[in-house]
Amino acid sequence: MTYSKRQQKRTTQPTPTFRGPRYQVGSLEHAQSKKMPVINLSHSTILPRSLIPTAFSKDNFLNAKYSKLQQNMMDIGWRLNRPDDRKEYFTHPTYAEQEYPAYRHSTASGEVFYLPIVDKGEDLKGLGCSFVMNFGFRTVETNEWKFLRNTREGKRKVNYEDYYAARQDKREMCRMMSKTDKSVVVWEVDTPRCGTQSANDINVKIHSMFDEPDEYRDDNEQY
Repeated sequence: MTYSKRQQKRTTQPTPTFRGPRYQVGSLEHAQSKKMPVINLSHSTILPRSLIPTAFSKDNFLNAKYSKLQQNMMDIGWRLNRPDDRKEYFTHPTYAEQEYPAYRHSTASGEVFYLPIVDKGEDLKGLGCSFVMNFGFRTVETNEWKFLRNTREGKRKVNYEDYYAARQDKREMCRMMSKTDKSVVVWEVDTPRCGTQSANDINVKIHSMFDEPDEYRDDNEQY
């Protein structure tokens, strides 16, 4: 009996069974069976970063980010001072006689980046950097002023203002039409979840606008 490609029977391959000796993961015997290099860390106090298993690395992203940010800080006039008796600090001509701490970021290749840390409340010109928490990770961001329309929040606000203006124009047009056409009902208040009036009060107001004749009105009707 022949089958088409869609009707062909699928055969399940059995899972191969391991019949060799079983060792605890991380033990010397397990490393030797897997032909892994054995490193003696009995005299080491700090585990090398290259030996720590990680799923991903943020070093490449941060290195490129901080390199660009350091170059930007140098272009706008920040100066790194390295005295012998204390830590490095930054100075800027705009903030005369003010010293700001230097954030030091070291890469795996040995390269070092320095960034001036200035509190946003003190950095009125937006020239320095500050620490920001993003999803549990601390990063350094610039304090420069941003045009609201170029940010995600600003774009959403502009879109809402355009939508609200179009809605008001349409309401005004309907209000003019309602003066000549009684079938046009203008909703004068916001939705019940946004306004202070209850849904029942709004329904009563709408029903009263239709001037329903008494013979069609139900006296027991609940609004």
